Amino acid sequence: MAQPEPRERKQHRGPQRPRGIGVGYGNEADLRNGILSYLGSRGFTMHWVNPVSNYVKCDASSLALGRMSDLTDLKPGGQNFASKNVPCSWVTFSFLSHTVRVSKYKFACVPRQPMPRSWHLHGSKDGQTWIILKIHSKDSSFDDKLEAAWDVSPPLSADQPYRHFRIVLMDNGSSEGNNVLALASFDLYGELCYQHEPSVFPFVAADAVVLALAGVERVEINPQASRVLAFPAVLYCPHGQRQ
Repeated sequence: MAQPEPRERKQHRGPQRPRGIGVGYGNEADLRNGILSYLGSRGFTMHWVNPVSNYVKCDASSLALGRMSDLTDLKPGGQNFASKNVPCSWVTFSFLSHTVRVSKYKFACVPRQPMPRSWHLHGSKDGQTWIILKIHSKDSSFDDKLEAAWDVSPPLSADQPYRHFRIVLMDNGSSEGNNVLALASFDLYGELCYQHEPSVFPFVAADAVVLALAGVERVEINPQASRVLAFPAVLYCPHGQRQ
């Protein structure tokens, strides 16, 4: 009598980790190859355009100098954002249709403005509850350069993708001992994930698109990408009050 063929047992799977694209950082020359650089250049395939409005929304506790878009401006000459001299000044960066599992971040100080010395980097899923990802106390990174980058190693409980990021200046945390927060050229490095599952990965290099469509969790970006794929944006208006 023929034996029935064994039936394959279905394995229970927990919540799936969001699929993402790794945007890395290797050395100082890679400061221009972060996630906002990637989005603004449509996967390193086109001339860079500031991703504000299309991919990320910037906000701040106050505005004394420049524009909100200066916060993510990677071009020389556009770096002139500064807040008012108000305690606990902050700026936020909210992704419209992505989340980011951050491993490193960077920004530049603004010429002729106080340099940040003591500040926090926060992450949030909803823009309401914030998790501390990095603490800087009397940081001297800008003593000899205008632009710096820092590793982010959050505890395991906080190692997850966030949609919102916030920089908060500590009380009198600038180089002049006041509360003016001045910065520009903000960018993140790590894993770019979707907030809502798209039909295809955006801007993936031709040699990686097959892997992405096959469901591979992580695809390393080739800066010499030659193929552009579009993806839908999700309209979002973050909270925040200005002083």
